[in-house]
Amino acid sequence: MLGGLLVLLLFSLVGLVCLGLLSMWGLLPLLTQDPESMVVSASQLQQLLLVLLVGMLLIVPVLMGVTFAPALIYFHDIGIIQAVRLSFAGCWRNMWPFFWWGLLSAILLLFGAALLLVGLLVVIPALNYSIYVAYRDIFLDESAQQEAPHSEPFGFEA
Repeated sequence: MLGGLLVLLLFSLVGLVCLGLLSMWGLLPLLTQDPESMVVSASQLQQLLLVLLVGMLLIVPVLMGVTFAPALIYFHDIGIIQAVRLSFAGCWRNMWPFFWWGLLSAILLLFGAALLLVGLLVVIPALNYSIYVAYRDIFLDESAQQEAPHSEPFGFEA
């Protein structure tokens, strides 16, 4: 539960930073205009894109920190802050595989959404399972996994 509160706090802080930038540059009234009659200058558009970039630069480390944190907390019984640090380190060490995974998952999410959102019933569980498989590959020792089935047949103790 504390992990969820930490995620909520971090996402809220990123949102407040972006909202503060929008307010500081006077762009909040622009967001409440009617889309059909909206007139945006080049400098306003540039500022909006800069706020979007700042938000993405702040949200990516947060997402890196919370990707594996629930599994680390549950399976390894470690604290929240340590789980966030380990999750961030695991994502950082595997940055390029996660880059390609992100591109592939974005394409799959677009296809799932294009199928009247019914495709998301397949895509989202598959992506969640892929995160679990990435957790196993990054944080669990392969030799311990291979020895365990030989000592305990079918996962049961005799």
